[in-house]
Amino acid sequence: MTYKYDVFISYSRKDYKDEATKAEIPGNPITAITEAFDKNNISYWIDREGIYSGQEFRDKIIDAIATSSVFLFVSSHNSNQSIWTKREILEASDSGKYIIPFKIDDCEYDRSVKFELRPLDFIEYFSDKEGALQDLVRSVNQYKEELAKEEKKQLEAKLKAEITEKIRTLEEDFKISVQRHEVTLKEILELHAKLGTTTKICPICDKKVPLETTFCERCGWQFPALLSSDVDRKLLTLLKANWKIINTATTSKDEIKTLKNENLELKETIDNISKELEKSQKEKAQIAEEKAMLNTQIQ
Repeated sequence: MTYKYDVFISYSRKDYKDEATKAEIPGNPITAITEAFDKNNISYWIDREGIYSGQEFRDKIIDAIATSSVFLFVSSHNSNQSIWTKREILEASDSGKYIIPFKIDDCEYDRSVKFELRPLDFIEYFSDKEGALQDLVRSVNQYKEELAKEEKKQLEAKLKAEITEKIRTLEEDFKISVQRHEVTLKEILELHAKLGTTTKICPICDKKVPLETTFCERCGWQFPALLSSDVDRKLLTLLKANWKIINTATTSKDEIKTLKNENLELKETIDNISKELEKSQKEKAQIAEEKAMLNTQIQ
């Protein structure tokens, strides 16, 4: 929630203006508070003139409390006796407001609001005025920072939820669209079949494939869904040239491998022939030796 005011100031006008003369009391704590807020760019709502009367209280006061992030209760003998400040405290408590009690005297809280205020940390003005004003400004700014972080966190969570929901919606729409396209594509293929068109040629490797084929297993070409789909001619030319280079290189490698195998077979054959020739020569030499020995014996 974006607040209109940083602080709602709940106080007794008796601590601000003289009841008889209606003039501002010199050195009063209410003026000190507002001046400290002005110096530190802290916005606030305060009833300087006294608007309390029936419907005005219900509308203006409740709205002012709702649109302020911090509720400041200026605690004094006068404010603890005021029926209006009691109502404001109860309204702030019911609304879950961050409440700062600011004591300008040592008066105890009124019994009707003691349950709401007793657990809260208070700032004591009457014993150290300057220090109390500094503590007040620091407390308000600290809460504003925490509130800003929480609002940012909530905003990010809301945005994330909205994006997630948008993605889900788009995915559902896409699924429906794909299903419709599949039905339409099937009908197109059936009509092509009636015209006798059952195959198509891959524009990259020239392989003939069935008409319903979406992916060429030879070269990896992804066929468009429709035969009439436009294809980037420059890209097609480039892919086709690359395929020829790859195919030529593959063919060359196969031919080299075949030649190597044939060479190995030829070498093996030559080795076998050499062995047989060597064996034959040994046998021929042995026969000649035996023949010579036989001739010697005959003589």
